[in-house]
Amino acid sequence: MRRTGKLLAALLLIGAGFGWGVATQAFHVFPYQLLRDLRSALRSGPEEPIGRWHELRSAGDDDLEENLAGHPYLRGYQEARERSGAFVRDRERVCPGLTLFTSGHAPTILLVDIDGEVVHEWRTGVDEVWPDGLDFKVHPAYRSYIRRGHPFPNGDILAIFEYIGVARLARDGKPIWGLANQAHHDVAVFPDGTLVTLVRRYRSPDELSAAHPGIPFVGEVKDDRVAFVSSTGEELRSFSLLDALLASDYASLLGRFPRLHGDLLHANSVDIVGPAIAARYPFADEGDVLVSVRSLDSVVVLDGKTGRVRWVATGQWRAQHQAQFLANGNILLFDNRGAHRGGLGDPVRSRAVEFDLLTREIVWQYAGRDLHSHSLGSVRRLPNGNTLITESTQGRILEVTPDGKLVWEYVSPHRTGKNDRLIATIMGARRIDPGMLTFR
Repeated sequence: MRRTGKLLAALLLIGAGFGWGVATQAFHVFPYQLLRDLRSALRSGPEEPIGRWHELRSAGDDDLEENLAGHPYLRGYQEARERSGAFVRDRERVCPGLTLFTSGHAPTILLVDIDGEVVHEWRTGVDEVWPDGLDFKVHPAYRSYIRRGHPFPNGDILAIFEYIGVARLARDGKPIWGLANQAHHDVAVFPDGTLVTLVRRYRSPDELSAAHPGIPFVGEVKDDRVAFVSSTGEELRSFSLLDALLASDYASLLGRFPRLHGDLLHANSVDIVGPAIAARYPFADEGDVLVSVRSLDSVVVLDGKTGRVRWVATGQWRAQHQAQFLANGNILLFDNRGAHRGGLGDPVRSRAVEFDLLTREIVWQYAGRDLHSHSLGSVRRLPNGNTLITESTQGRILEVTPDGKLVWEYVSPHRTGKNDRLIATIMGARRIDPGMLTFR
């Protein structure tokens, strides 16, 4: 009875904050996510820390954890890592450079060396970038961290404030410009300085049904647009990803949803098609954009001029993040294996996957014994052939060799919550050649 009472109390707490219907629907659709929220609510009470944090994997010792330990959605929890900072496993095989990443503990972008020492930091806030305020509502959590950063040689950096906008910051963190276009997740930059990002739009069922007669939309849809922005912060053009898919030969992908509403796409990364990839494949031209569409387990090539869908691939991955082209023509991505959906696939481990575009064959993967990020996650191929992997929800960055050896690791030192059980989420990381940073 005591365990049941705790569960009901926590569910009532969540229901009071978000609405009972939303809470019960969430339990039906996303039990893993809800159980994680229940655990946090019971440990920490109604007050949650500002920022973006996740619970460290732990065997646990209270009666609720004991009761839920056998649940398949929680089997990924292991002993918490008490260590933090950088750990160099094989210095000779580490790819030289500095590691740039964003962290959920603050609106900051960090640059650290191989030993984990911070060599530069860009820090600012939403109110500094947009002092006159925003004309749309923003969840408080989104104000408290930066999702992605892209550096320039002179020390300027692009920053994505999740579902708020994109900004260019000077090397001291002061804003140069900000575009409040509800940008989210990722940004990439063309050689001429134009950038491409994702922006969120909310569309009513009436608007969508008028645009797509015969398709039964039953509620508001979160549509993602691929937006092109000038180097000075003006939007040049944008294309609806939902409209593009519905007008393509791949519209049937949306048939997986029995009811068309909500977050049907959840695009989460962009990558620019360069000349080498365009020369290799007939379905892509230079300047097209590769988009990761999480809800459809798909990667999409979108025409950068017309917004038309040119190619789509699905495969042996689920709820993926950070899809990108490699120099050899393959695609690399972070495979979450659909764990956030309530156990579809493998809820215990994530993996980095490289696959052949034409055959869909997996030609390389890394799935370490303790690698698991049920949401978020990032992966980057390094110049020496190693792969940089971000295990976001455990605040960890790994560098592994082609033969799967762990040569470098960074664990966030930022903890909070009861007994420091929460670790700051690392949104994504990339390795930077110090030679390209002329301001240092």
